Amino acid sequence: MARYKIGELGSYYVRSRLRPEMAGWGERECAGALALMRRVADFSGVQLVDAVVLPREIQLLVRLDPREEVPDEELVRRYRVLMEGEEVGYLGYDGDRLAELLAAGGEGAEKLRVRLRSRMQDLSAFMKTLKQRLTMSYNRRHARIGGGSLWRDRFESTLVQERASIYGVYREHVQTAPARAGLVEEASAYPHAYRMEDEPTAYEEQRVRRRKRAARWDPVARVADSMIPPYLSLRDGRPPLPEWDEWLARAVVAGTASFVRKHARRWRKQGKTTALAETEDATELVAARPHRCRTGAEAPSSGPG
Repeated sequence: MARYKIGELGSYYVRSRLRPEMAGWGERECAGALALMRRVADFSGVQLVDAVVLPREIQLLVRLDPREEVPDEELVRRYRVLMEGEEVGYLGYDGDRLAELLAAGGEGAEKLRVRLRSRMQDLSAFMKTLKQRLTMSYNRRHARIGGGSLWRDRFESTLVQERASIYGVYREHVQTAPARAGLVEEASAYPHAYRMEDEPTAYEEQRVRRRKRAARWDPVARVADSMIPPYLSLRDGRPPLPEWDEWLARAVVAGTASFVRKHARRWRKQGKTTALAETEDATELVAARPHRCRTGAEAPSSGPG
């Protein structure tokens, strides 16, 4: 089934899980995975809003703007970020050589720009880069003969409406994942998690660049600042209901009924929606989900439902 992505600014909840036979990550792997996630996000131009690395899965909330224009200097900087600790990057040379080739101009330079930009502001390319690098790092460290992927199936992704009451539910879902998994009592105590508002001073320049870029985005994107505090849907500090794990992850589009119908029609030419939860705190949260149709039916083989 084709993944649903939009060619405009949008936010996505993403989850990817390890294969059942994998032993799971230890503290070192979790810390390394989070650090790599931040580097790959910087390279890809993806804005991490929330992220958590658990022993058997990763969960993220990210924002992308496929309309972004990336100048040559920024391409070189991002390439250097990705190849940190490596003598040469995936292109076969270092950042200085990339800068020389781009400055030389001509057809070769244009092909390089296209190749690099194709990996930026794209959810699938971002996750492919992240998961491949995590797999290679783990296989190398543990001397896995024959290597092989660490990951179970494809990653799950949900287009999330940028509305405070919707966005906050997903932010909270990612932030409380360690507590729901029983790893800590207080989610804020979990070390392998990232929240946009907790970004350290060392990344201040990156924050300035993002703010400048955000100033060029359309007005609907500018509500992000008001979404930074998690939506208070917890009662007495308790995490959401356990079944929310699957409710939220299985959605292909999540938001208000009108938002979901609009994107469900784009995605599968249907406008079906499903209430995610009958709770006082999320009464407007609905979703479009994949479903199977009988062979020979008029409806497509998969779509929202």
